[in-house]
Amino acid sequence: MLTAEIIATYPHDTDSYTQGLVLHDGLFYESTGMYGESDLRKVEPETGEVLQQADLTDKYFGEGLVLVDDRLIQITWKEDTAFVYDLETFEPVQEFEYTGEGWGLCYDDTHLYMSDGSETLAVRDPETLEVTNEIEVTLEGKSASEWAFQGIP
Repeated sequence: MLTAEIIATYPHDTDSYTQGLVLHDGLFYESTGMYGESDLRKVEPETGEVLQQADLTDKYFGEGLVLVDDRLIQITWKEDTAFVYDLETFEPVQEFEYTGEGWGLCYDDTHLYMSDGSETLAVRDPETLEVTNEIEVTLEGKSASEWAFQGIP
């Protein structure tokens, strides 16, 4: 088991509902959620100042966010849509459709790993968002639903 250690704290807009966060070149890139309030932001960590913002339309609930090369990829919760933005301009450059809920998203310089809230992570191609594999998440060989009845040690 790992233990987290707080090494710094920063000011943050308490009205934003952070769903995805990327630290790149000393700046935060943040995906916020809630219908009618979701956006993509570039934030100065030391001050919390929003330097750049791209709003999603009211029908989207923003979720996970990753940086792939010079593109930011933002997924949505129940709308089966991923938005791809230019890192510098925040201009939309592409949209993808996928099946299932979008929760978390991360990137290991080769693959995207996407959570839908279940015990299965979808491994996706970062260029097409196509599923290339699936990974079952377990702890000591037991699924999360098994641990829910026993309590995690």
